Order: sequence, then C-alpha cells, then structure tokens
Amino acid sequence: MLKNSFLNKEYWRFLNLHSAIKTDNHNNAALEEMYVQNLYYTKKHNDALQHLSSIDNKHLTDILLYYKIKILVQLKQIDKALEHITLFLSDYSDSDLLPYVQYDKKTIEITNEN
Repeated sequence: MLKNSFLNKEYWRFLNLHSAIKTDNHNNAALEEMYVQNLYYTKKHNDALQHLSSIDNKHLTDILLYYKIKILVQLKQIDKALEHITLFLSDYSDSDLLPYVQYDKKTIEITNEN
C-alpha cells in the first residue's frame, strides 16, 4: 500500500502511512528515498532537509544525495549545495543522476556569475 501511494503520487497518503510505521527507516533505503521525494514534491523542504541531516553522508544513496542537493538549492543554501555536489561527483560518478547534478552545478555557476 505504501509503495502504491508513492507510485500513484498520492503524497499525503504516503506521508500519513509512512508516519504510522514505527520502525527505524534508515535501514530501508528505498523507503527513505520515497519519503524524501514525497517531502520534496509537497514542498516540505525544511522537513526533508532535517530528515536527510539525520542520515550520515556515507549512508546517503545517490538518490538521497541528489534530493539533498535539490533541497539545499531550493532553500538557497548554495555553498552547502556545492559541497554536496562535490561529494556526489566523487562518490557517484557512475550514477544515472550524474547529468542532473552536473546541470545543477552549471546552473549555480551561471547564476552566481551575474
């Protein structure tokens, strides 16, 4: 049911079901990724960042790190976003998300030039 809520983009239903689960979700990467994506798409950027900050960087998957970068940019924490972009580029150079992170980096560079 939780996965169906995510796949059907039923954000509020997913978040309600997720909060009802009383387990340590940090051990379930797929659930963490779905949770953070739902927070991002419902524009709960501060909640998502707080949640991501509770996870050690070495335990962040490429998807979680990507969304952390996106959230930091949304919150205008550009220096932190650039730090995490550097981390992504070094740790996940073979990720399918690499072109998106490179695009975000280039966008930040262009925006900061002006």
